[in-house]
Amino acid sequence: ALAGVSGTLFEHCALALEHSLATGAHGLPLMGTGDWNDGMSRVGEAGRGESVWLGWFLYTTLLVWAPLAEARGDARAAGWRVHAAALRVALDAAWDGEWYLRAYYDDGTPLGSHADLECRIDAIAQSWAVLSGAAPPERAAQAMEAVARELLRVCRPGGRIGMANWTPDSMIGDMFRTVGSRVPPPQGVLPAVAWGDPERVQELLGRGCSDLRLNRLAFPWRFPTTQC
Repeated sequence: ALAGVSGTLFEHCALALEHSLATGAHGLPLMGTGDWNDGMSRVGEAGRGESVWLGWFLYTTLLVWAPLAEARGDARAAGWRVHAAALRVALDAAWDGEWYLRAYYDDGTPLGSHADLECRIDAIAQSWAVLSGAAPPERAAQAMEAVARELLRVCRPGGRIGMANWTPDSMIGDMFRTVGSRVPPPQGVLPAVAWGDPERVQELLGRGCSDLRLNRLAFPWRFPTTQC
């Protein structure tokens, strides 16, 4: 339904950020009936569950939008910076020993823990720990190594792991190089396209198996026209 009010694109985004600031018992954003993952619809259905991934994402977004608000003289910018700082502390507390948790259920039970039989680790919570730059570099690196290790753990002997990765020589690789020349990644953090580099994959996965063979397949994107 229409709200009956109008505003700028900035104000629309600012209101969305304000709506996202509520936190749960661990100081993390509320999960609701799913953050980006609709399959996690029961994690926070009672309104108390919390999302670790959304914490990384919100931290990043707040720090991107705070300067825009300051340029407009918007007082909300200060509150966003304070909230981002608090999120960083809460996110670091979601460290599970070798990687970051994915979420907390309504009753406070962790999701994505080494103690779980299933859903022990969620790659998106680890990758956004890196992308956000909020995680300590040593933990960010350890979390990504854990992702590789868990891939091997669930693969049977002689089995095959399928990964759909960006590659350094792709359009996305070009984009990362362009953006990185202006906004360098956090110190010690490799770009996401490293997972599409055979040497890096060999480094990550080769430690846990005696015979690792890589077979690279390209997936071309085809569009009917170049016009938008």
